[in-house]
Amino acid sequence: MNHIFRLLSATFGLTLYASTALALGPIDGELGTIWWANSFQANNAAGNYSAGGYGIRGNLWLDNRWGLNGTMLQSDLNGIGLDSNNHYSFDIQRRIFSLSDNSYIALGLGWEQLNLANDSSAGSRLQISGRISLLGIAYLYGRSTWLPQLSDFAGYQDVSGTEHEAGISITPFPFLSLRAGYRRFSLDFTNATGLGDSTESNGFILGAGFHW
Repeated sequence: MNHIFRLLSATFGLTLYASTALALGPIDGELGTIWWANSFQANNAAGNYSAGGYGIRGNLWLDNRWGLNGTMLQSDLNGIGLDSNNHYSFDIQRRIFSLSDNSYIALGLGWEQLNLANDSSAGSRLQISGRISLLGIAYLYGRSTWLPQLSDFAGYQDVSGTEHEAGISITPFPFLSLRAGYRRFSLDFTNATGLGDSTESNGFILGAGFHW
């Protein structure tokens, strides 16, 4: 997991450097904190469990074409006797259609690591994302991510997943951004008995950060 921390640290360090040295140049970015008030449900367990947790997210765009995106997000699963569920992800993105800074469609390729059930699972991720600008001070955003093949963990095999998020971001003051949205994350796998199983986490997400 140390290499994931180093990767995220490098991403956020680059973001902070860019904000200082090139705030008015061809590099745009954002760095902030997020809170995911999610509800966790396992296919083989009755009921939903509150598993809200915090996170950090940063993104960087070069010349409105190439982008870097890094996220760390935590879900608290202590209520069902498991350690916290930590998500670490990193993407390289390329805009395939762009009208402005905040109106575009992009494709991404990256890596995700999940710390689950006292074990970990990792693999590549494919993403499509986009924004629609609203009156200059706000934009709608959305992203869908596919995790085609994650590594086995805790006796579970054939692991794959999806992630979807949509919401709105508002800039009430220069360099300050606020966002609210909804996020859904699901995993499908074969359990130790050979049967198909799944988990799902979904709920509202709130965030605040600096942008340039």
